Parts: sequence; C-alpha cells; structure tokens
Amino acid sequence: MKTRFLTPIGVALTSAVMIIATHDILAQSVPAIQVTNVDAVPVNDSFTFGYEFTPNVNLTVTDLGMYDSTPADNLPGTFDIAIWDISQPTTPLVQEVVLADAPLTDSFRYISLMTPLELSAGIHYRIGASATSGTADWIRTCTYDGSTWLTVTNEKMYASGAALAMPDTTHPSVRQYISANMLVVPQPATLLLATVGMGRLLLIGRRRR
Repeated sequence: MKTRFLTPIGVALTSAVMIIATHDILAQSVPAIQVTNVDAVPVNDSFTFGYEFTPNVNLTVTDLGMYDSTPADNLPGTFDIAIWDISQPTTPLVQEVVLADAPLTDSFRYISLMTPLELSAGIHYRIGASATSGTADWIRTCTYDGSTWLTVTNEKMYASGAALAMPDTTHPSVRQYISANMLVVPQPATLLLATVGMGRLLLIGRRRR
C-alpha cells in the first residue's frame, strides 16, 4: 500500500476550506453566556450587580444586554451596563444604556455598541448592571454556561449605591448575578490559529497511514 499524505499545498487548501467553514461564526454575534433554571426576584435595594470573567479566546463585544424576566411586557425602565478591566476600577472600558424595548435574544435585551470592544484572552474583566429598588427583577440564582468563550471567576459580585460602579464585593450566600450579558464574536486571528492547527493534525494523520 502506498503511503499517502498531504503536500504543503494540500494542507493550505484544506486550511482554506476550514477558514471558509468558520465564516458563519465570524459573521454573527452570539451570547457570551447561556442561562437556564432562572430564579429572578424583584430588586429590593440600589446596587450594581455582576460578575468577574476571563475570556478563553480573544473576543469582540458587539452588544451589552440586560435580563428581562417578563419579555412580553418589556423591561420596566432603562439600565446602565458597563465592562471594566479590574486593573482600572474607576473607568469603564465601555458603558451603555439598555432601553426597555431593546431587541430580545434568549431572555436578554441588548443595545449595540457604537464601537465594538476588544477583550483579550486571559485578562480579568467585570461586567455589571445598575438597578434601584422596585425597578426590575434580577437573577438571584440560575444555571449558566459560558465555557465556550469565557470563564466566570466570580459569579456573585456587587457594588452598593444607585450609581453604576464596578462590582467589588462578593455576596456571602449562593448567588449567580448573571443579569448582564454580552453578544460576542471570536476574533478571526483566534480561529485562524485553530484552523492551522487542525490542518497540521490532518497532515500528521495522513503521514501515519
């Protein structure tokens, strides 16, 4: 039996096909975190609630979102949402206002960023949404999954006060403050590296036959 393996040109062509196959991923934003089994309760104080996370890959944030427990009735008001680099707690990287009737995706209402935000893999960030007593329902506990794009390193952070501020305190009880979310796109360079890696594995596999 002849030994068959891909030539460098073959590997390049295979990688090109893989890049084309990832076009749909690059062309649209996806929720950073998926939530299920939500226990949402009325806000009973004024604070910013959120969580700390680290991107697993380089991400481009295109939209910020707020959880809507009653999507048929829209949000009861507008909400400030921001993302911080934890090394710069007083200056948000981006801040937007989510409107009551903002477009709905998977129980979150999103506002598009005028300028997409680039997040780097391995850096610690925090996201938070501000609310005052009686203005909304917030997620107290839920089952969530964001492992495709990021790792949540602290799911129960908050900051007291009506003004939007980076969450800096950990709640002592069981909490999953995933009321704020993001729509993200993995950066092309990240997927390109993964594609080249798959091409190399395919080449090795062919050589071993």
